[in-house]
Amino acid sequence: MKPLNSEILITYEEPTEKKTEGGLYIPPETNKMGGTARDFLKKGVVVEVAQKEEIVKPGDEVLFDFRARVNVPNMADHYLLRSEDVYMIL
Repeated sequence: MKPLNSEILITYEEPTEKKTEGGLYIPPETNKMGGTARDFLKKGVVVEVAQKEEIVKPGDEVLFDFRARVNVPNMADHYLLRSEDVYMIL
């Protein structure tokens, strides 16, 4: 599969809850918008990029806007994004 235009194919897995050795759960950090950072910004790995894309490469770990994703049929945990919805290469 090869994305077209400025699309990027990424894989993302929901992280498991963090727990201390003593058994306490660590709550997610909140952002200034009232929601949690976990709700909006997610970390994923680039699987494939469009031919026009010159900055992001397959294998890069990126921070992206989870609200902007498009599900890929028959591929669980894979999403299409526009390059504009990737905020940072980690």
